[in-house]
Amino acid sequence: KVRHSTLQLLKIQQSGFYLAARWEEKQEEKAELDSEFIGNIAYVITENSKIFIQTNMNGSNINNILKTKCITQDKGSVDIQVDGNVLENTINNIMQEDVRILNLNNFENKIKPNMLVSSNEVQADHFTTMSGINSDELFYLKAKGLDNETATKLLEKGFVLEIFNDEIKKKIF
Repeated sequence: KVRHSTLQLLKIQQSGFYLAARWEEKQEEKAELDSEFIGNIAYVITENSKIFIQTNMNGSNINNILKTKCITQDKGSVDIQVDGNVLENTINNIMQEDVRILNLNNFENKIKPNMLVSSNEVQADHFTTMSGINSDELFYLKAKGLDNETATKLLEKGFVLEIFNDEIKKKIF
């Protein structure tokens, strides 16, 4: 049997309130995986913050996908460190880390992805991006009649929500 685990988390930092947090575990027959973990985490940062995320793979036949998104605004900046550890003597594992920052205030932000892999039997990838609002997307929405603030908020919402499932999206907005 396969254990599927999903974490859905959106944290608005200024209030410290978790708008959505969900952990799911399902069992089903599937021979090629022992377990699967999908973590979707989003933050809205309005002050200087440090985020540390660590995942440890200490078994075999595990699919681990972690997606983290941050929006920095007002006086917010973020220093994110993501450590993924794959222990030795494990086989047939997949580890993916995807960290993205939408920088709305031009403050300095940092992403430090670390993968400590002690096994040759793993597929390990990490992706990081930092960007501002896409000017072509903003122009398009403004051409459709939206003012700058509404168009920007819509792009922020799309940036954060794309990693969440539909059930969580309905609870958030």
